[in-house]
Amino acid sequence: MLSKVKWIRFIRFACDRVQAVEPLLKAIEKLNKYGIKNYRIFVYLLVKDVEDANRRCKILKKLSVNPFAQVYRDLDDNSRPTAMQKHFAWYVNQKAVFKATEWEDYRW
Repeated sequence: MLSKVKWIRFIRFACDRVQAVEPLLKAIEKLNKYGIKNYRIFVYLLVKDVEDANRRCKILKKLSVNPFAQVYRDLDDNSRPTAMQKHFAWYVNQKAVFKATEWEDYRW
């Protein structure tokens, strides 16, 4: 039914932890089976551990899925995001930069 709906530009998911990757991949496979292209899939990524978020991003990048990185903020202990978390989120959310380079090669 989703493949027939034309007014939905993106189908949105969240992939906040590595454990969410496998169910997400299964959902993407089903969507592809019914004609939804990967460029129409938008995935929110929570960035707490940058290495973990980068692993998830690489999987999505290979599939041509659109990730959006959101830095984790713990409101209970009033902690601030690290500079690396902020830079990683900027890198992912700047699509020209994200598509042109890998995080390991990106200089910030």
